[in-house]
Amino acid sequence: MARNPKGDAGGLAAPDAFLHCSRMMDTNESARRIAAVLAESPMWCRLALTAQKDHLRERAAEQMAELIVHRLSEPEPRTAGAQGELPGLR
Repeated sequence: MARNPKGDAGGLAAPDAFLHCSRMMDTNESARRIAAVLAESPMWCRLALTAQKDHLRERAAEQMAELIVHRLSEPEPRTAGAQGELPGLR
């Protein structure tokens, strides 16, 4: 990453800082969405991940992966008051 143009030892240049923060926000958002998928996944999947039999663990892991990929590929629903809406203009 580029240093602050002023030469400060600890700072990032503004564009680099913005990209860094954007990536962190994307990572946090992705982690939140994955956590939601895991929490809403079928109980058999969550239990089978701890099963003694390999084929049950593998099937559960494949199902979880499919659920996560499917949900992350869907656009996230917008909530009321999200950016782009003007209040009181409906």
